[in-house]
Amino acid sequence: MDLNASKDKRDFGRGFYTTTISAQAESWAHNMRTSASTIRCHSIPSAQSNVLS
Repeated sequence: MDLNASKDKRDFGRGFYTTTISAQAESWAHNMRTSASTIRCHSIPSAQSNVLS
């Protein structure tokens, strides 16, 4: 993932958005309308998800 492709002056600076809602991810990617828009899906075992909080 190349964070240089992200917008520098948005929300919290360079980075990416996360969601558990597929339709929302598709909407965000569509609204960006750039060739850099990508949807990536990852699964985190629930036993490990508490470490992220």
